[in-house]
Amino acid sequence: MDSSKGVRRHDNEQLCEIMISAFSRAYPDVPTERIQHMARNFVQVVSGMIDIGRRVGREGNGHLSHMDIANSMVFWCISNTRLEDFCEGSGRTRRADSTPVISEEEARLLQREFSARVADWLVGVEALKGETDLYESFIRGSLALGVSDWENNRAELGY
Repeated sequence: MDSSKGVRRHDNEQLCEIMISAFSRAYPDVPTERIQHMARNFVQVVSGMIDIGRRVGREGNGHLSHMDIANSMVFWCISNTRLEDFCEGSGRTRRADSTPVISEEEARLLQREFSARVADWLVGVEALKGETDLYESFIRGSLALGVSDWENNRAELGY
């Protein structure tokens, strides 16, 4: 298959190998069969995005900006999650209780704020990676400040 028309079968097989290896390194305590399942699920979505990206092609000079990367990450991590259950006009089934709904304008503002913060975080982390102590202290500080009670074992998250 022409690369401009989608992800070829051997591309998917290569993506699976790459992702299984990356997931294994990232989650060493997760059983191999679970890693393979997680990686294959991830590859299904990634290959779909690659297919769309190849069809769309390069616009302008073809250069992806830092904000393009941050916006992609926010879209990937937030869109089609349970957060949309609280957004007006999302097309998802509403909760029957009296849970407050986020207006479309507020949802857009949140998306913009998430994108700005992710962009800055990516720049900062990339800059700190060369300084191991600073990098690790930054991550540990973030964990202590706000996520010390969050699950840190990927296998327990069930997604």
